[in-house]
Amino acid sequence: MIWLLEDMLFSLERVPCIVSSDLSDQVTETANRLDEEAKASILSAPDLTEDEANELRRADEKTPSNHHALTAFDIRAGFGVETLTPEIVDFYDEGRGLHRLQLFMDANGITYKETNHDRALNDNSKIRRELYAYVFEGIDITGTITRQTAEIIIDRVMARRFALAAFGCVPGKWGRILELTSKRQSKRREEKNGHIADFPRPSYPMSEITEIFKMIGIILDKGPRQGKAGSSGRSKIVNQERLHLIRSLSECHMATYILGNRGNVAPSETAEIEPKQNNQTQFPDKPKITLPANDQTHTLEADYTTLMDLLSDMTASFADLPSSRTGECWLPLTDEKTGFQRTVHIPVPDCFVYLEESLQPIPGRYGEFLALPYPLDIPQEMLEIVRNADRPAYILNMGEERFSEAAYSVYLPKEAMAA
Repeated sequence: MIWLLEDMLFSLERVPCIVSSDLSDQVTETANRLDEEAKASILSAPDLTEDEANELRRADEKTPSNHHALTAFDIRAGFGVETLTPEIVDFYDEGRGLHRLQLFMDANGITYKETNHDRALNDNSKIRRELYAYVFEGIDITGTITRQTAEIIIDRVMARRFALAAFGCVPGKWGRILELTSKRQSKRREEKNGHIADFPRPSYPMSEITEIFKMIGIILDKGPRQGKAGSSGRSKIVNQERLHLIRSLSECHMATYILGNRGNVAPSETAEIEPKQNNQTQFPDKPKITLPANDQTHTLEADYTTLMDLLSDMTASFADLPSSRTGECWLPLTDEKTGFQRTVHIPVPDCFVYLEESLQPIPGRYGEFLALPYPLDIPQEMLEIVRNADRPAYILNMGEERFSEAAYSVYLPKEAMAA
């Protein structure tokens, strides 16, 4: 920029650095006032429809109130809420809060389906859930974090720091193989044999834990010192107000997309029973089915058997179609051995070229679905054409948009045949 200005014959002079505490206070006060005005404008912005928001985005000129109205629309659409509060606006943080919310759900093992086409192509939530399950195994991330707990988390992070940093579970500095020397020069961290040297252990593990928890939206407050005369160091306590906020947002954000909970994170042993909120739906606990000890006819739990029977009924009309591959079907159950969501492989008819996931609600179970690897809403007439074709036939989704009503047709190579 300096060379460009000099080439344009501008006269440049160095401005002396003047440090003024009064000026710094004025700048801070002005910035805080502008932030409060912007927040108030967002809270009072009109509730736009999707068409109004799209039209406003395409406008060539926008006023500050227009930007605030779009921000309010993005917050409502992103979090799935209708009423905005100052806490929700602060948590949104220019869009960063949406990513923190997804990391929070990954850290708690919540399985969900990404409906945004662009984000679905780069959805690493399954990998992040496995990485977080490794880092937080047996640790209550909603209660008190002691120094010993922080040491355990740091040990696990250092053991798999490259994978954790690559998928955004920890700050990017954990994945560095380069470091800056005291002279701000880049230096490769390698040993004499060419292997990457060990990452230096942090001197203050609790500060690193605070950064990791901040990435998933959790704030850690100072807690009491542990050990005799505080010899074990000061602990950290999860801010309960932020925890309740992010939990409520996760319920609103993924209310229709949650397929199940892995529940691999240990619950708090001293957690108090939260009072029932007016806007919080309470579901009764599922009764446990206890089989007789000498029962040799049931090798799997009853829920699994029922779901497999339901799955067979749903796919019965496709059973006689040619199939040379299988697809993964997600069940709303937890695998007792691995702790992850249970999946089964079912035959996929060869007539489906592009696999499109299909969610089928389970009768009698509110909010639970079977996620199948191919759609089931295919007319029987098309299936008859595929069965009676003298050569391989394919069923294509001719819908113009991804989330529009599906319009299927049958395609025969070298001879198109629409049903």
